Amino acid sequence: MIKENDMIAVIGATEVMVDIRMGAPERPEGQDEYGMQTNADMNRPPSREDQIEEIFKEGRDRMTVRSTGCGFNIAGYLADEGYETAFISAVGSDIAGIGAIEELREHGVDTQGVGRFDGTTPIRVTFFNILGDEEMEKKNDLLMEKLTPGYMEKCSGVLDKADAIVMDGNVPEETIAYICDRYGSDSSVKLFFDPAGKPGSIRGCEHLSKFDMVMPGRIEAETMTGKTILSEDQLMAAGNHFSEQGVGRTVITMKGGGLYYKEGLSEGVMRPERIISFASTSGAGDVVSASVVAEILRGSSLEDAGKYAMKKAADFLADVDDRNIL
Repeated sequence: MIKENDMIAVIGATEVMVDIRMGAPERPEGQDEYGMQTNADMNRPPSREDQIEEIFKEGRDRMTVRSTGCGFNIAGYLADEGYETAFISAVGSDIAGIGAIEELREHGVDTQGVGRFDGTTPIRVTFFNILGDEEMEKKNDLLMEKLTPGYMEKCSGVLDKADAIVMDGNVPEETIAYICDRYGSDSSVKLFFDPAGKPGSIRGCEHLSKFDMVMPGRIEAETMTGKTILSEDQLMAAGNHFSEQGVGRTVITMKGGGLYYKEGLSEGVMRPERIISFASTSGAGDVVSASVVAEILRGSSLEDAGKYAMKKAADFLADVDDRNIL
């Protein structure tokens, strides 16, 4: 059992990004809940160009700018859970990078492992249509390649003190291998892996047996197992796949706030009590990952950790949905 005064290192903890999101405009008079015209003379939804024009007419309240990223979020949430947390990542030399570092420091995160490199901090731009579907996403994540094994050596003063290490799939493959080889055999250090990364290109699959727990999203789990996951039976088949790879605990998060868990013979699916619009679920998976890690380190079973994570994710999603932030 790890106590809150012990230290957790979050590596690469993903891109520290400025996340720009644009919400769909309020439903105009004469449209139904799906954006379709109820007027018989108008039988199609507004064009994407019309939606974006309307957004800008309404002002910046339809656009949010924030620092984000899988590991970035997890580090902040773990610090909020009361754990001494250190973050290792890469940001640009711009004001966005400075802002991201300052935001983590406000949460009490040790940022001495966050390197500032020439160039801009990765920026993700996401547009949603009126149904809440993602239409476009652009992401510049080249800075993550700076997190080499050599950079990890420079951060060894932080890593060697860690009682647990959480790593995401945006970290270079050779760095994942380095961390697993150096710390995966040390029974005193728990390794957790959230394989969030580029869709269709999941890293770390060759080292799953070194992790105490893996925490993919459903789409990532499909890529890692090579199997479609659309039912509870398919979720359980995916859980068995990870067990066969030597993984002791598996959590698969699902869009909308649900999760599947497996720890030994104990497994199950947990669903949210409140259905949240798909467009508002970004970040919920990071809440689940951090919450599960926090509870496992406190000595909870994975089932109890999952219940705790579901409550935290529900609170997060309700807050996002109530503020109408996409």
